[in-house]
Amino acid sequence: MMMTMRQVKELATLRPLLSLVLLVACALPSAASAGEVYRWVDADGVVHYSDRASTRSAESVTIKPLAPASGAATRPASQSAQDGGASSETAAAKTKNANDRVAAIRADECEKAKARLTKFRAADRLLITDPEGVQREMTPDEKIQALAQAEEQEQAFCGGG
Repeated sequence: MMMTMRQVKELATLRPLLSLVLLVACALPSAASAGEVYRWVDADGVVHYSDRASTRSAESVTIKPLAPASGAATRPASQSAQDGGASSETAAAKTKNANDRVAAIRADECEKAKARLTKFRAADRLLITDPEGVQREMTPDEKIQALAQAEEQEQAFCGGG
């Protein structure tokens, strides 16, 4: 089985980056809800927002959270009145659901990393595409480096197993 360097790079860099973005988005609260937000205008008239007041003219602003796409804010008033306005999911259930999603993503990435590593180990040749678009076979050192990177990714997503 032969893979082009472009395919190797896409597999090696794109999936972990997307996984990291998903993990961070699912696992961490938004920065706006974590603390104060400051607004100021610089000398060129550009408006800036930050979590730190970098100038004396910076003023604290209140950021209102967006209404959720589903849940109590989108339910009919009659339904909200029936359940006393209580949310159908508790905060603990939401956290568990988020953790389950992160675990599922991690398991999926683990399987992909294992498959990629198996393909790399089984391949007699790995191809690389140079900047001019010409394909060539990886040197033994390049193949070792690509294999090491695939092993590191497998270790990161699967914990070594």
